[in-house]
Amino acid sequence: MSPMKTSTIQRLELCVAVLLARWLAHLLIVFGDRLRFDGIFAWLDSQIVLSWSVNPHTCYTVFISNRVHLVHQLVPSCRWGYVWSAKNPTNCASRGLLPSDLVKHILYWSGPAFLKDTVESWDMQIYPILLISQHDQSCCLDASLRRLSPKTEIPIRVSDSRGT
Repeated sequence: MSPMKTSTIQRLELCVAVLLARWLAHLLIVFGDRLRFDGIFAWLDSQIVLSWSVNPHTCYTVFISNRVHLVHQLVPSCRWGYVWSAKNPTNCASRGLLPSDLVKHILYWSGPAFLKDTVESWDMQIYPILLISQHDQSCCLDASLRRLSPKTEIPIRVSDSRGT
């Protein structure tokens, strides 16, 4: 059965961030009285989701705003960072790796190599992505082609839905 409403990849990745925040909050409750945490770090491979976390959550749609706010509530002291998809150990299992290969997959079991470096050397900079107004989010393009020669075609006219 297909879902009632489709979702974007970014929204699904935001749901992953919420799941990770819930898991971290639970671990803090379970281990908080037995362990001392010098820092809490979480890594995502979505720069868009990370950029949502640095802007006020009121700038977004209700769906995004509620989840960004929830993440901040669950783990307010957590520092979020970006990890390249190729270095994200959670992607190993979801990208067609067989269970027999997963057993000996170093990235899956050890994480990205940079985590073994000092915390100070980690790139924790989150680069905000400019907010785009609702009007600018959807745009229709219309291009016309005119044959100049049998081998060459170039666009002659390009317009968008705003008539510019």
